[in-house]
Amino acid sequence: MPEAHEIFSAIRKSKKLKQKDFIGIASRATIGRFEQGEGDLPTQVLIRALRKMNITLGEFVTRMETEETHGFHTKNVNVINWTDIAQEDPEAQGTIFYPNGAKLESYALKVRDAAMISPDFAMNYPVGCYIIVEPMKSVNDNTLVIVKAGGTFHFRRKYRGRFIPANSEFETIEKGEVVGRVVGWVGNG
Repeated sequence: MPEAHEIFSAIRKSKKLKQKDFIGIASRATIGRFEQGEGDLPTQVLIRALRKMNITLGEFVTRMETEETHGFHTKNVNVINWTDIAQEDPEAQGTIFYPNGAKLESYALKVRDAAMISPDFAMNYPVGCYIIVEPMKSVNDNTLVIVKAGGTFHFRRKYRGRFIPANSEFETIEKGEVVGRVVGWVGNG
C-alpha cells in the first residue's frame, strides 16, 4: 500500500500545485518534509491541504488503500466554462459528482446546445447536462470529443478526420484541434 506522503505528493503534482501554494495551511518546509516521508502533518492540516486540492479525506484514504499510485481518480469533477478550456489552470465554477470516477485532470462542461441530440443517435446529451472531459490531443475515430475550431470549442464526434454533430442542424467541422475526449456525462438537462 502506498504511503500517505507519496499519495499526497502525487495528487499535488497532478493538480499542478507547488509546495509553497499551501502557505497559510502549512509552511513549504513542513509540506516538503511530509512529502519526503520525514515528518507528519496534523490531521486538521492534512484535511485543509486536501480541501485546497479539492480532494476529500475519504478519497485520499481510498487511494492509499489501492496498490496503484498512478492515474488517480476522483468522483468530484471540476466544472469549468467553455471559454476557459484552453487556460493553463482554469478556475472551477464548482464541482459535479460523477459516480464512475474520472482522472484528476478531467473537467466537466455544461452542454450548451443541441448539437449532440438526434433520434438516430444511440446516446443523447441534452442541454444542461454535464459532460466529463479528459484532456487529450489525439483520439481514434468514432470518439466523442471537444474540438477547437475558429477559436471556439465544440462538442462533436470524430469520424474519418471530421467532427460530426448528431443533430444535422449543426455544422460539421472539417478541420479542428482535439483538446479532450468525452468519457461520460451526468444530469438530465
